[in-house]
Amino acid sequence: MNESNKLISTNPLITIVTVVLNKEKLIESTLLSVINQSYSNIEYIVIDGGSKDGTIEVINKYKENITHIISEKDGGIYEAMNKGINLAQGSWINFMNAGDKFTNNNVLSKLPFSTCSNNSILYGNKSHMGNAIYPYKTRILKFGEIMACHQSMFFNMNPIFKKSVLYDTKFLIYADYELVNRLYLEFASFKYCNESIVISEGNGISSKVSLQKRMDKYQILFSHYGYKGVFRGIIFRVFKIFNITNKLNDIY
Repeated sequence: MNESNKLISTNPLITIVTVVLNKEKLIESTLLSVINQSYSNIEYIVIDGGSKDGTIEVINKYKENITHIISEKDGGIYEAMNKGINLAQGSWINFMNAGDKFTNNNVLSKLPFSTCSNNSILYGNKSHMGNAIYPYKTRILKFGEIMACHQSMFFNMNPIFKKSVLYDTKFLIYADYELVNRLYLEFASFKYCNESIVISEGNGISSKVSLQKRMDKYQILFSHYGYKGVFRGIIFRVFKIFNITNKLNDIY
């Protein structure tokens, strides 16, 4: 990731953002999974929310390999991620937050960034215990579910798309779904790549069931799809409870 490599590389610049708060024991593996990528043209941004443990000391061990480090109190994970977006200079941006990591050191080199300039999102699989977890079809978005692991997504920062790549912080838990859904409705131009991109800790803010997440979800569904969207979200929730979500193929 040194400047000479960036200058000679024909690959597009990829921005990786890591957001962290008090993850001293988890942050190093995430940092190393980015720093050790064989892909030569990476901008790395680390946003610390004012950690009180030893997180910032771990980050500073690798400061020579990090383009920007910010450590200050913020309004939450999505505000922190927006800071990364506003700093980013890359053609694509990915959010690899503390506790998550790329599946191997060659992941970025395998992805077809150069041939996907007309796609708003490039995404792939998640790895769990060595097995690939494949995404849903994108039409799951209209049922209030995100189709893939957020860390497996790369957002196109081409000016056409960049104007829409910003998290709406009024959604405290499910702003990642809102952003992906908004991009899908605006551009309908996602590209799936059958590569396992991330080993996810699985404890992200939007992965946890909570009243706030449900409030966010139904507000987003109503905003984008009206009462039909809310109805579909409720139906999907019921089907999930009874583990019959495969039946949805009959109605969507």
